[in-house]
Amino acid sequence: MVKIEKIKIIIDYEFKSFNKLFEECECIKSIMFIKCNRNDIYDISYMFNYCLSLRRLDLSRLKTNNTINMSCLFSECIKLKKLNLSNFSTDNVTNMGFMFLGCKLLKKLNLANFNTSKVVNMSGIFYECKSLKELNLSNFNTVNTTDLSFMFYKCSNLEDINLSSFNTVNVENMIYMFSYCIKLEILDLSHFETKSLIDMESMFFNCRSLIYLNLSNFDTNKVRDMGTLFCECGSLIYLDLSSFNTDNVYNMCRMFDGCLSLKTLNIYNFNFDQVTEYNYIFGDCSKKLKKIIKVKNAKAKKILNSS
Repeated sequence: MVKIEKIKIIIDYEFKSFNKLFEECECIKSIMFIKCNRNDIYDISYMFNYCLSLRRLDLSRLKTNNTINMSCLFSECIKLKKLNLSNFSTDNVTNMGFMFLGCKLLKKLNLANFNTSKVVNMSGIFYECKSLKELNLSNFNTVNTTDLSFMFYKCSNLEDINLSSFNTVNVENMIYMFSYCIKLEILDLSHFETKSLIDMESMFFNCRSLIYLNLSNFDTNKVRDMGTLFCECGSLIYLDLSSFNTDNVYNMCRMFDGCLSLKTLNIYNFNFDQVTEYNYIFGDCSKKLKKIIKVKNAKAKKILNSS
């Protein structure tokens, strides 16, 4: 049995989709595009999916001007340590879901050249990029994005995320967005517009180093699920939820479970009328929080006393 470890690609014929082109080529260690005359490739999704041995990837000659789909492009490239995408044109891309999923050895990723103004789906784009320390998203435009769920899930080495270019006015889903970002201490979301947000379950789950979080700008009028939202945020001292509207929320299970460092928590304006799931809403810190929390109606008191 012959194992192919290196391959050079020359493409100059009629071929408009690279979908799954090298998928599960588990032995290939190096891929280089020598020549690619196609300028109308519309789909490169799953192109290198499960290239488990891939260490070197030269895409400098790959033209993506008309590419629409980049979902799962590098997913599970677990040996890839470096990736230069400075030549990538993303002007027409609408789907970047799970693009770098499981790229566990990538330490640096510069995407400053990316134009994401048409991207609708960014779900899980950096999912389990466990070694990622430097991430440049300075030009990310998310004005048309509706899904940011699992975006930084288990990016356990990220200490800082600059999201100042993000426009979240159309985002509906932020579940597990920062979950398991265990080294994040401060997260600035002061510019986030969330009037379209429906689901924020576990958004900050296990952000165990997070100290300060101001969500006073959040519009949660449409949100239905806040389960485990701040669960296991054990270092969180300050949490501002003053603008939170919970009129439509049905799930608050373990919402504050494990928030053992909170000095104060103002949920006086929370409406619990629609809440049907609230088990362990305060979890192991219920005794402490009961002393500092004020509630305003009978159901709220029942939930507080039963947690």
